[in-house]
Amino acid sequence: MSFFSFFSDIAFRDPQDFEEEPFAVFRGFFGLILLVLIAAGISIGMMIYYLIHSRKNPKIKESERIVWILVLIFANSVGSLVYYFVYIVPLPEPGKELIESNE
Repeated sequence: MSFFSFFSDIAFRDPQDFEEEPFAVFRGFFGLILLVLIAAGISIGMMIYYLIHSRKNPKIKESERIVWILVLIFANSVGSLVYYFVYIVPLPEPGKELIESNE
């Protein structure tokens, strides 16, 4: 949204404004750069969390652990999403709900 508002602002400006101040074009990029930096920080933070979680998770075998660490490093977005649904929020095992409700 910031990207499109930047270019729509340029389209409706008076061309003489750019002759007086050539760097006025780049003012709109500040918001866009800030959003990219925030997204990159969140992405790196999530990757570190998932790497630590995969290293300490007792449900993962040692051979799978190496694969998950490589997947989380090289396929960051997709790997994190898959890891989240497989190990952090697993689906309940069939029949386990019945056993827990009887106890």
